[in-house]
Amino acid sequence: MNDYNLPPTEPPAQGWPQGAPPQAPAQSWPQGVPPQAPAQGWPQGVPPQAPAQGWPQGVPPQAPAQGCPQGVPPQTPAQGWPQGVPPQAPAQGWPQGAPPQAPVQVCPQGVPPQAPVQGWPQGAPPQAPAQGWSQGVPPQAPAQGFPAPWQSAPSYAPPFSLQQEDPRRREASHTLNHMCLLSLAQTGLSFVWQIPLMLLLSVLGVDILTNAMGYQWLSAVLVPLATALPFAAYLLFRKEDPAHYLKFERVGFTGGLLCVLAGLAISLLGNYPALFVQEFFGLFGYSSSGGYTAQGEAWPSILLEIAVVAVLVPFMEEFAFRGVILSSLRRYGLGFSIVASALVFGMAHLDFSTVVFATISGLALGFLYARTNNLWLVVLIHGLNNLIAVLGSHADFLFGDMSILISNLIVFVPILLGLLSLLLLLIFKRGMFISAGSPRYDGPAYPLKAGESASAIVRAPAFWVAAGLMALYTLSLFFVA
Repeated sequence: MNDYNLPPTEPPAQGWPQGAPPQAPAQSWPQGVPPQAPAQGWPQGVPPQAPAQGWPQGVPPQAPAQGCPQGVPPQTPAQGWPQGVPPQAPAQGWPQGAPPQAPVQVCPQGVPPQAPVQGWPQGAPPQAPAQGWSQGVPPQAPAQGFPAPWQSAPSYAPPFSLQQEDPRRREASHTLNHMCLLSLAQTGLSFVWQIPLMLLLSVLGVDILTNAMGYQWLSAVLVPLATALPFAAYLLFRKEDPAHYLKFERVGFTGGLLCVLAGLAISLLGNYPALFVQEFFGLFGYSSSGGYTAQGEAWPSILLEIAVVAVLVPFMEEFAFRGVILSSLRRYGLGFSIVASALVFGMAHLDFSTVVFATISGLALGFLYARTNNLWLVVLIHGLNNLIAVLGSHADFLFGDMSILISNLIVFVPILLGLLSLLLLLIFKRGMFISAGSPRYDGPAYPLKAGESASAIVRAPAFWVAAGLMALYTLSLFFVA
């Protein structure tokens, strides 16, 4: 008997594994598998007498490869198959000896349903669990025809759930709301203080409707108590350094003069839209309160009016609207602070025709203060504008027969000089203005854009309260005889 324990009458077929019977070649090997190169690692001495029916020829059923399903060649086990699949009940419908690379399309991705790995979805390899699948998905009823979990599209939160409100816009709206409340406090205090002061004047026998001096003295007292007091209390209560709000940086005589003339021209030009509104509303019975002046013409009353309207009022209003309001808002952007402070300044005048003029003037004054950090410039512009208004209201008394000519000259000459000054500023003095790239820039690194600024303004509740109060006051002027 030879060493291979084979029948001596017939030599073994060359190229076949030692001990395999040559009479009955395997009828279930996959097409195209060359018999000349058997897979290395097959055990020696496979009994040829009783091959396992349905199994590839030469595979001993007594010692199946541990950890591999029945019928899978141990040479190239399918990576990712769960360990410990029971060999007794192979999945029916699988072709005999079919390699795991071509699973039958019954179960997802070739995973046998008999013993899935507990806690994992059917067909998911344990090495790379599908992201987003929770542990413990029941494997008994996998969705037939669906791709494996690791091939499913990842889920994301809806876009609206990821959007958060911009904190800059929220803070800007919050600060503007405070500034509008201070402006409303101005209006409230002006009415509150009038009651005791008018009672005091009546006790003294002064009628403000006929006594020009009495009216001007009442205005002189009301301006600091109503216009400046709320903002002074705001800075005091918050323990703020006034130097952060009231800035007086040097700009040079030439540059400062050009700024004053240009700003004055824009302010004076704002009278024309206001006059248009006044004339249009006048068709429906509107009577503006902006042109009211005290009865009587005398030098003492005119001088007192100049002192109050052209000196005291500009100081108090610029301290409040440019000094405190604009400076409080500039940390959200220079553009936002200029527009928002101008709107608040305009609505504080209540009468709509005056609101139009004050808003235009506020834009010019706010721009110059934000771009120069010099409050004196805007105080001077404001004072000159009010002085021209006072002189024009008393033109007949002051200028006599030449009142019309002089009234036109004191308006048109500053406008022409201002437009020329504006042109010179744009050509020769643009560098004096503060911009984002300037070393004097004290604004934010990321200012609010136009849309964000508008959203911050309309979200301030007190802004709408001020607008409603202005509308009610303007409406009342339609019924004043």
